[in-house]
Amino acid sequence: MEKRANMLTRVSDVIETITVWINVAIIAVLAVNLVAAVVFRYFLNSPIYWADELSLILFAWITFLGGSIGLKRSMMASVTLLEDRLKGTPLFILRLVSQISIVLFGAVVGVYSWKWLTSEGVLNQMATTLPVPLWVTFAALPVSMVLIVLFGIDNLLKLLQTGGTPPLKEETAP
Repeated sequence: MEKRANMLTRVSDVIETITVWINVAIIAVLAVNLVAAVVFRYFLNSPIYWADELSLILFAWITFLGGSIGLKRSMMASVTLLEDRLKGTPLFILRLVSQISIVLFGAVVGVYSWKWLTSEGVLNQMATTLPVPLWVTFAALPVSMVLIVLFGIDNLLKLLQTGGTPPLKEETAP
């Protein structure tokens, strides 16, 4: 099992690196788009009519891909009231249930979002101002759910290998 977990971790790490670079590229395009939109609207008095829609599409992808990266790095915002009070086996069980819940959530939302994305109504819709089908925007959800399942399984296997210690979340000094 350890060999499979190590292989999954390596695949997960490569996919994380690719996802980070995709997100960096999307952020760069978004920044250029927003600056161009402001310059054209306020300085040249000739607004780019499609810039807002492009910004929304890019922002959707940044959000969902960023969320999956946060999960991989165990850097998601969380309320740790219960976790801070537990130690040993109860803490391990809480983390185990949490990781299993994340994987199941990603799988369920992924399946249903894929069904929705591939429905005839969604596949035939076009963006309002861009010559882009709307499924391109909506695909951010199932893609991120696949990543969340992959990263969640990787985190779950790491948790099982270490027996719950060290903690999944990287502790930072104040």
